Amino acid sequence: MVSNHVITIRIDHAPQSHTVIRTECARLWNRMVALHLWFRKRRLSWPTETQFKAHFKGRFVLHSQTIQGVIERFFDNIDTTRTNRANGDKRARYPYKTKSYVVAVWKPLGIDRNKQCLTLSMGRKRKPVILHLPKKFPKGKITLVQLGFNEFYVTLATEIKVPKRRLKGVAAGDLGVIHLMMMTDGKETESVVGRGLRSVIQGHNKAKAEISSLLSKCTKGSKRYKRLRYALFREGYYRQNFQRNFLHHAANHVVDFCKRKKVGTFYVGDITEMVRGKSGKRSRRNNQDVANMPWGDYIKYLTYKLAKRNVGLEKQSEAYTSQTCPQCASRTKVSGRVYKCRVCKFTAPRDQVGSWNFLNKCVNGSIISGAMVPDGKLNLPTAKSRGILGS
Repeated sequence: MVSNHVITIRIDHAPQSHTVIRTECARLWNRMVALHLWFRKRRLSWPTETQFKAHFKGRFVLHSQTIQGVIERFFDNIDTTRTNRANGDKRARYPYKTKSYVVAVWKPLGIDRNKQCLTLSMGRKRKPVILHLPKKFPKGKITLVQLGFNEFYVTLATEIKVPKRRLKGVAAGDLGVIHLMMMTDGKETESVVGRGLRSVIQGHNKAKAEISSLLSKCTKGSKRYKRLRYALFREGYYRQNFQRNFLHHAANHVVDFCKRKKVGTFYVGDITEMVRGKSGKRSRRNNQDVANMPWGDYIKYLTYKLAKRNVGLEKQSEAYTSQTCPQCASRTKVSGRVYKCRVCKFTAPRDQVGSWNFLNKCVNGSIISGAMVPDGKLNLPTAKSRGILGS
């Protein structure tokens, strides 16, 4: 099995040439946005990706593989928007905004590695981009290099030995805000607390609003404007690093649970079903919490980490799992953290009820009353883990 993971390399003092490259990629992107709008207005058939690559070949001060990478990303956006609109999301829009900078891409044909140094080609008779790798850079085949703002993203493909036999155990995880993941195997419930991540996200939003308010009163290009812009970037950089570290620890916690319980299939909620069409039914505070939670990144980390253990990850709808009583199957919508059935008076933590009902639904096809009834006991992270995951 081949596992792909991205390593971020921070550049403290990036040369001006990096900005020129990203600006040239943005020029290509803006040209494609204008062409797409031109074709749509005239209701003409959209050219293929191959035709675009042939049309833009040699027209920009970039390597041919870099031009192809930007075109492929643009077409991916087109395909995603078309799929979302076909599935009923009429708010999905095709790329329409012009950009000042776009992430540059190098494919394997434009990458030359010599020990701890990468040479990224810019085309014939042009000076290449040199990237020095850290001393403890992991082994693997470099399949992609991307240039962002003062950062390089190196994609590594490594071969992983996976056991042929998959275990028969089944477990399910209920995604949430207070509890990032409430997981159960039908006998025991364990929680990954998400309060620490929510606190950092809320603090970042507050700081971002304050800095943005000050920026609106400054003259663009002034010394104060540049200082505030750097403060805004620094705040976002801290949030990004904390979030990535937090999600990796949280995903490892789920992997340890599956290993200890000998789980072969792990069910997780489908996030597209969780947020679709519900923005007007929540409060403003809840909408902000749900919109800012990085569930997509969390599931992405879980997918490849569980795959290394030969554990399959399957997505299922969580509809009504937190409102249904596991004992009598009647529905009671509660607003607090504790679920109390109006019919049989059954009481248990709401997130625990959701995880047990979710497992019941995945295993049996529907929530069968009395099949899986939680005991109300939660296993929270240890003191060492709680310092990382929040309490």
